[in-house]
Amino acid sequence: MPYRRHLVAVACPKASCSQPHRVRKPLCCQCGCGSRSTAQHHKIRDRARSSVPGWVLRRVRRHRIGELLLASEGPYAGAAYCVTLATFGASADADLLCRYLDHYLLRPDLDYDQGFALDALLHLDAALGSERASRYLAAGGLWQQWTDAPPPRNQDPQKYRQVVHQLCSFASECAELFAALENER
Repeated sequence: MPYRRHLVAVACPKASCSQPHRVRKPLCCQCGCGSRSTAQHHKIRDRARSSVPGWVLRRVRRHRIGELLLASEGPYAGAAYCVTLATFGASADADLLCRYLDHYLLRPDLDYDQGFALDALLHLDAALGSERASRYLAAGGLWQQWTDAPPPRNQDPQKYRQVVHQLCSFASECAELFAALENER
């Protein structure tokens, strides 16, 4: 099966029609959405699918999630990407979070998802037994430089750590439930 089919609500391509239509469509550029621009269609589809936690995806899309996180083109998506990478739990995921932090902690004018990225990295450090976050948290490190720069930020580096941990635990529990359902079939 080259394309997975899903029941989706799509906007009618005709300008005169404002009703969404529920149809079975493949999630690909041949979805028949009526759009002449498949680039925008792919961009939206990739963002939606890449922000889904790893236990839902059959294939790990680590590289794509890292690209989307680094691009930071949409609000709140970065937090989902950070949590997704934290659920994957591998050293390569920590590398992607470090790339994000190396880039965005040097930009004090941008206040995106640096807190979630650092806390996802702290979560991975605890899981992997590494200390990658320590270079950001050291006195005079990038985290301190970023929080001290205008506009003033009062961000505790542990602020979202519990949230990231709870979201990762939730993803793990869901994965176990889905695996149990699959085994019953």
